[in-house]
Amino acid sequence: MASALHFLPNHKTFFSEVDRVLKPGGCLAVYGYKPLLKCDDEDKTTELNKIWKYYLYEKLGQYQPYLTTINRYLDVDFPYSDIKRDESISMVSDLTVADTIGFIESTSMYRMYLDKHPDDSNILDEVQNKLMAVLDVDTSPEKTLLKRVCPIFLIMCRKPK
Repeated sequence: MASALHFLPNHKTFFSEVDRVLKPGGCLAVYGYKPLLKCDDEDKTTELNKIWKYYLYEKLGQYQPYLTTINRYLDVDFPYSDIKRDESISMVSDLTVADTIGFIESTSMYRMYLDKHPDDSNILDEVQNKLMAVLDVDTSPEKTLLKRVCPIFLIMCRKPK
């Protein structure tokens, strides 16, 4: 399951279905990631991620009730005891500050936030302005590059034979 387990309201139901269709000895693999921002300056990277974490995980995260990715699925009770966890992989991509805002805008938790706070549609401008202030550059958000680093957590568990 590719970065979707945290959207399921009932893992027990999902794991019952997995157990029904998975052959003995078969493997269930799920993964997720917890994106972070990075730039060439370590101090600025720290500040960027304070802003990122506040908005994505605290302010908006409360509107995603099953947001277990924050804990890297450590709080998920997987159905089989033969479990392997691999956290050695990261995806790294270049994106602009505007792309970063677009990512936030594409999330379900942002949509849920807007449903509860329809008058606060400027939250994305707020995030963008804070990120740009930390970067302290003369370029526009559409031309200001960042790196998005997504440490991946992969969990594999095997159904007994």
